[in-house]
Amino acid sequence: MKTLYMSLLIICVTNIVSLAQNNPFENLEYTKVVAYEYKGGPDNLRQIEKILTSNKEKEGWRIDNSVVLSKKQIKKFEKLFTSESSYGSSTAACFDPHLAFVYFNEEKIVCVIDICLGCNYLQSSIKIPLIEDKIREGYEESKQAPIGFSKQARQEIIQFCKKMNFVKYIPKEKSKYD
Repeated sequence: MKTLYMSLLIICVTNIVSLAQNNPFENLEYTKVVAYEYKGGPDNLRQIEKILTSNKEKEGWRIDNSVVLSKKQIKKFEKLFTSESSYGSSTAACFDPHLAFVYFNEEKIVCVIDICLGCNYLQSSIKIPLIEDKIREGYEESKQAPIGFSKQARQEIIQFCKKMNFVKYIPKEKSKYD
């Protein structure tokens, strides 16, 4: 009986440690998270950070809408971004993001997650272990890693955008990812 309890304890501890390792947001120190709908420029990586830190809009870059997220919304999207079921589809090469989640600690940016619904992918300034594992597996198998959003995850992101009135850049027609 003692062996059974020890085995159960080891399984529970392993699962808790595993969950913490798969969610890099758990240890992130932040005071607020803001969702942005925006138009960036030709440099696609972390455009929202460049817009926020430049103190002016340039070359047509602009923030169209922003919403400070509640704790419940933050946890929902952290779960979405770190869930195995949120990925598994293919991606395209465009990566022209118009949706971003920016974590702030006071006024300092501590994490940026850019999302492109056109190419069905996200890029994060902190590594998401699940995505990194899928990329590594893809390299090992010499094929494209299935790191695109699943249909369900896409629908959750699109519904979230609609609830916040972030509708300017939502695909008007179903894509091959829907």
